[in-house]
Amino acid sequence: MHSKKLDYLVTADPNSLSGKARKAREYGIRILAEPTFRNMIGVAVE
Repeated sequence: MHSKKLDYLVTADPNSLSGKARKAREYGIRILAEPTFRNMIGVAVE
């Protein structure tokens, strides 16, 4: 994962303490829950 090049990190749990999530926070990358991301791109969330 090249965190510095991401606009968003999409995760099941936006409060995750995973290594990827920690790096994203370190780089100031927005972390989104899957339903939030799907809504942003216009995919119906069931």
